[in-house]
Amino acid sequence: MKQILKFIIINTVILAIIILILEAGIWFFENNQLVLSKDEYVLKNGFFPFHKGITNFTFDEKIFRDNPIGAEYKNKKPIVIFGCSYAYGFLLDREQTFSYKLSKLTHRTIYNRAYPAWGSAHMLYQTRDENLYKEIPEPEYVIFLSMHDHFRRLYVMTFMSGDILCENFYLRYKEKNGELIQIQNKNKFLNLIKRLYLVQKIHHYYVNNKILKYEDYTNAYDFYAKQVIESKNNMQKHWKNTKFIYIQYDWIKDREILFNKLEDAGYTIIYLPELTNKDLYSKEYVLAKDYHPNENAWNLITPLVAKELKL
Repeated sequence: MKQILKFIIINTVILAIIILILEAGIWFFENNQLVLSKDEYVLKNGFFPFHKGITNFTFDEKIFRDNPIGAEYKNKKPIVIFGCSYAYGFLLDREQTFSYKLSKLTHRTIYNRAYPAWGSAHMLYQTRDENLYKEIPEPEYVIFLSMHDHFRRLYVMTFMSGDILCENFYLRYKEKNGELIQIQNKNKFLNLIKRLYLVQKIHHYYVNNKILKYEDYTNAYDFYAKQVIESKNNMQKHWKNTKFIYIQYDWIKDREILFNKLEDAGYTIIYLPELTNKDLYSKEYVLAKDYHPNENAWNLITPLVAKELKL
């Protein structure tokens, strides 16, 4: 018995040391990669701390900048926009964003409910909150602006390298008995495992290479559609006369599978690659720092969307 106990203790200590070494290695590698990519936070503040503690998703209305845009326009019903950094206007001045340009072009008030790194889960979360309907009068249009990375975001526990290091758990849902249930991360034992950098890296690999594959997100279409459709259904309970628009920013494989589901549920689909022959990821239409849309992109896209919707 003593020999068995000794064996267990020794191997547990060895395993713990191996995990600690791996954790330290991943921590250093990921921080160093952020330095090499000239991440502004790391360059300014230094390496992210080693396992500083888990942070779960929280929602704060204050993150929505300049809302509403075009409040002076009273003659037409407003437009609500959901989405991620594209719809938010990441690294753009207010006057350079999709929301601002759409407001000025159509003479409508715009409520921008998008934020960087978000996706369908964040629209669903908001539409389940009664405060949304207290703050925003019934719009004529709700626009959900989607892009290819939204499908990955359905599954990942943390968004990117900085979030892995900060242990920022992403907003996610799971399907149980036909319902979409928010993952709460309340199990302390499981959290000890999920917070490990090693576990995070393995999980990211699994999502990117098993659930999804490069430029093939078809496995995610059903789950994605359920979140987008429930969001619409939630809003329609309060906004009876609103029209719902789904805009796909970039090319996706077998898009008809997803689009048919959304159209059957009442969405109007706008597929930007079919509205313009311009490459929206060329240097002319992205920021110098990364692939996010620049003002040129919205100068091109906004009139096309307005024309398509007859705004």
